[in-house]
Amino acid sequence: PVDMTVPATRLPQMGAFYETLTEEQLGMLETGLAVSTLDSSQQEMLLDLVSNSIGLADTETTATAISEIRATLSETYLFGTPDGLTLALSGPHVDFEVSHQGSTAKITYRDPSTDSLTAEDRVDTASVAAAPPEVV
Repeated sequence: PVDMTVPATRLPQMGAFYETLTEEQLGMLETGLAVSTLDSSQQEMLLDLVSNSIGLADTETTATAISEIRATLSETYLFGTPDGLTLALSGPHVDFEVSHQGSTAKITYRDPSTDSLTAEDRVDTASVAAAPPEVV
C-alpha cells in the first residue's frame, strides 16, 4: 500500500480529467460512476492519473498494475466530489484515492486483490521518511 503527500502540481491530470466529465457524470460521482460508462479517452486519462500517482515502483510493476486495473474496468467505480478536490477509484485491483488539501495532494493506493491491510495498518510514508533511523 502507498500513503503519501505530494505537491498538488504533480497531478495536473486530475484537473484535466475533471474537465472532461459531463454534468451528468459529475452528478453521479457521489454515489459511484461506473468507469465502463466513461468514453475511451476519459478512461485513458483516469488510468494515466493512477499510473503517475502509483509510479513509485519500477516501470514494469506500474505497467502490470495498470494492466490489471484496465482488465477489470467493467467492475470498477469512480467516486469523488463535483468540485474536483477528491477522486477515488474502487475495483477488484484498485483502491485509489487522491484528495487535494491546499497546495498538496494526499494519495492512497493499494491492490485489494493482494493487499489485506486496513487503513489503520497502512504506513504513512511521510512520517517514515521524516524519522531518522535508530542507532543502536
